[in-house]
Parts: sequence; structure tokens; C-alpha cells
Amino acid sequence: MIFSEITSDLQAQLKSNLPQIRILLKKNPAMAYTKITEIGFAVGRKYKIQPIVNFPQRGKIEDFDSYGMQDLSIIIDRQKKTSQSSAAS
Repeated sequence: MIFSEITSDLQAQLKSNLPQIRILLKKNPAMAYTKITEIGFAVGRKYKIQPIVNFPQRGKIEDFDSYGMQDLSIIIDRQKKTSQSSAAS
């Protein structure tokens, strides 16, 4: 799994859904964000990760060209707990 492959896939999926995202954004920005998140989860399933597109600044959701290129979080395994085993010395 290569990070650039994941982000390219995410960008392609977001771009192909851009007309629907734009319509949702005009009607209800929260629904547009939900759709973007769903697309990220769908892409992530292929790679066993969870990419999340963030919009930390007001109005950033309208910067369509930056989708999947900026403000991207990737969660590898939410459920995994780190275990520290102590080896007998």
C-alpha cells in the first residue's frame, strides 16, 4: 500500500462525485460533508484504512480542487490497541 496510490484513488472518487457534492453543498453543507466522508470510507475499505477529509477552515469545503490533497487524516486501525509485553530478562 502506497500513500500516493490511496490519495490518487480518493481524489479520483471525489472528482467523479463532484457534481453531486456541489449540489449537496448548495442545499445542505452537512450532507455534502457526509457524502465526502462516505466516499473516503468506501475508498479506505479497499486498503483497510479510514481516510477522512477534513475542512478545518470555514469555506474550505468549497475548495473542490483540494479535495483529497489537503487536510487529509488517515486512520489505520481504530480498534487496534498497542500491547506492551514485558520480556523476562
